[in-house]
Amino acid sequence: MRSSRIRAGAFMLGMFVCSTAALGQQDGDGWRDPYLTGDPALYPQPLAAEAVPRTADLIPDPSLAALAADAEPLAAGENGSVRVALMRVVRGDEIAGASVPEGMEAVILVTRWTNIHPRELIEKSRLEGKADRTYGVGGLFSGGGGGSGAKEMVELDVPYKVPKAGQHAFLAAGGLALDLSAGSAALPNGVAPGAAFSIARFGESREFRFAYLVPKGAADIAFQFFDYGNGHIALPGAGDLQAALQGGGPAEALDRGNIGGLEIAVTGVEYATEHAGMTAPEGWRFVQVELFGRSDAKQGG
Repeated sequence: MRSSRIRAGAFMLGMFVCSTAALGQQDGDGWRDPYLTGDPALYPQPLAAEAVPRTADLIPDPSLAALAADAEPLAAGENGSVRVALMRVVRGDEIAGASVPEGMEAVILVTRWTNIHPRELIEKSRLEGKADRTYGVGGLFSGGGGGSGAKEMVELDVPYKVPKAGQHAFLAAGGLALDLSAGSAALPNGVAPGAAFSIARFGESREFRFAYLVPKGAADIAFQFFDYGNGHIALPGAGDLQAALQGGGPAEALDRGNIGGLEIAVTGVEYATEHAGMTAPEGWRFVQVELFGRSDAKQGG
């Protein structure tokens, strides 16, 4: 029995030495990291892992899928500087894998933008940084066109730029203008609310995707793009365009009023002792007022 215990002890000691050797070599300062010794024999050995079969046919989410080269637009509009085509409308319960809140629905608009702003003529000297010393009469004594005094002109593209997408691109649903969702940035060619986008050259086309949250089951929706310099663009996404843009307004309101071209209706009031992580002081409450606003301002006024 004594000899068997000795053999068992030797076996356990051997196992201990074997396992710690994989950690590295020992010196006066203790165990050394095997990667620092430079000896490949001390590196951990790879082990076989269970193979996972790849799914033969992967079906991408429609909001992430690429457009076909010959895809036809669902609707299109232009304002003299840019043409916007609505290529696809995807409705679901997530935006690029992120679930939407209860009672809401995700609407992803896949759009194609084309720069149609005419090219402009500009003096070549201005591009080269040369000042015009003739005060605009360089071609006066050469017949206005030829000769050494004539100005050389070049043709340049005019980029179409949108400085902040969230201030111009909205989804209209039942008369309400809904803001661009932050989840847009996660989409292929997606545009975040605070991001700028542009189409640099005449005739160039680019794809941009916008994501919105709407009340689930909204029947009338439209893409509404505001450009106060060149003209607004509205494209139907589902249902009736005018119903999406104007709607009927709130059926019931606690009060209504008009302030300088802005019609406002109070549709709800809610009191609470806490709001956004803050607690109201003793004897005070937070009040949350729900408003419905509509502009009565006339364009150009």
